[in-house]
Amino acid sequence: MEKLKATTAADVLALFPHILGFDPRESFGLMTLQGPALGVSLRIDIPTDDISPADFARTLTSHLLEDVNADGVLLMVYTNEKPAGPDPKPHKDYVEAMKRELQRGGLPIRDGWLVTDQGWTDYFCEDPECCQLRPLSEIEDSAISAHMVFKGSAKRTTLADDPAFIGSEEAGRKITETAARMENVVPLDFTDPGHCEARAAWQKALGTQPDEDEACELAGYLQCKPVRDRLVVDTISYAEDMATIRNVLTGRVTERPDWARVDATEALLLHLLAYTPGAARAELFSFLGWLSWYKGRSSVAAAYFKKALEVQPGHRLTLLLNEMLRAGALPAVGKNPATAYNATQLE
Repeated sequence: MEKLKATTAADVLALFPHILGFDPRESFGLMTLQGPALGVSLRIDIPTDDISPADFARTLTSHLLEDVNADGVLLMVYTNEKPAGPDPKPHKDYVEAMKRELQRGGLPIRDGWLVTDQGWTDYFCEDPECCQLRPLSEIEDSAISAHMVFKGSAKRTTLADDPAFIGSEEAGRKITETAARMENVVPLDFTDPGHCEARAAWQKALGTQPDEDEACELAGYLQCKPVRDRLVVDTISYAEDMATIRNVLTGRVTERPDWARVDATEALLLHLLAYTPGAARAELFSFLGWLSWYKGRSSVAAAYFKKALEVQPGHRLTLLLNEMLRAGALPAVGKNPATAYNATQLE
């Protein structure tokens, strides 16, 4: 786990978007603390409907309490919403509810900041003389921001990548032919030649940029549900017992994934999308959303699920994964700094 020294609020505010992979908008950002060290990070949309502050705070606190070593929380309020009434800070009803519920759970908010498009300030400051917005350049120019950029960390400009189709007119036929060859694969018999073929081909392709024929073959494997499920699970675990497979799919495994393999799988899927036309893209978008969810990037996951349903309305796997996401489910590995993706420890 990488260790970074944070000496200013700007350092913390610079790190959080890099952990997410994008700049949050109209969001609450929270990071648990384990003494002086950073624990897990959570971003959640600021409610726009009739969710009561108390209910919202209870749900949020239940997630943060799963970091059993946490003893405090840092809060970030990302919004351009104007305050309602005379209070100078927006969404104060939700923030106060969070303060009460987190305190009750033994996780007091140690500090908090308001970040807008115009600047940032201490959220809990009550002195008008010192509560003025400070320039966002202080965040961008912070030591941690410079470090993250230097190490190659880049924030997304769009939540879900959607490469344009560059394949030939034959690409769809090639994908369909591969899927047809897999029709008789025995779902849970991983000695079945179809499973063996697909798993070997996928393993060989990781870290490469296949040509159209190979790309269509790989995309074709994903059109067969039993093979697709096996390839999805392989990203996290090669286990072949049903209990582990089920736990992998639902994010209940606690062992640290091979994150380099996850990144390589994501890169391969994006490459395959360029050779995959029409409704067949749904399987790839759904897979990408699931990987993003495992990485703790629920907003990115939701964007990929949306794309999957746009190209194939009613896509079964996407609907199931999206329901899990909407219910607030979080993968177990993301709740532990030792197993979470791109874990960074602040001191």
